[in-house]
Amino acid sequence: MSPAGEDGDGGDEKPPSNVVQFRKFSHDPEEAAARARMIVSYRLSGMSYPAIGKEIGYSASRVYAIFTEAITLTSDEVAQARTLEAMRYDRMTAAVWPGVLSGDVGAVSAALRISAQRSKLLGLDAPTKVEITPAPLEVQQLVGEILSITGENSDIVDADVIEDDVLDGDPEHDPTAAHPLDDDYEW
Repeated sequence: MSPAGEDGDGGDEKPPSNVVQFRKFSHDPEEAAARARMIVSYRLSGMSYPAIGKEIGYSASRVYAIFTEAITLTSDEVAQARTLEAMRYDRMTAAVWPGVLSGDVGAVSAALRISAQRSKLLGLDAPTKVEITPAPLEVQQLVGEILSITGENSDIVDADVIEDDVLDGDPEHDPTAAHPLDDDYEW
């Protein structure tokens, strides 16, 4: 198939009457908005960027650029959407609240799910602290690997690992305790 058309006659073909052809470099805001709505609509229906481009006479990359710009929300729009969604959650909560007060287990469950979604939306959930501590044997293996790579003395690999609870209150091993070389050490 040639770029001009299927028969390669130089492009005398006209697009089908149901296809909207946009001017390639229009600066008309109304036309740009109509183009963006059409591209979003086509994309939502499952059409690929190349198929949309072929349909409206644009390259796939231009269709993609218009699509991403059309669906990108500004920070104000995100805040408005978040406020609207919070208001929806408020209405849902109001709808199930009489059941919550009367002890309806289903209403309580629904209210808890609504509350959880609202918390996620508004960022009210505290972050979960995850602490990963390697086992002493893993530490010894890693130190051994590092030392073997660097060619350092590997005597340290045989050292004992002291657990945190053993160090608590021991000034000799407490990294926060004052040290004789510190300026604020009291002799």
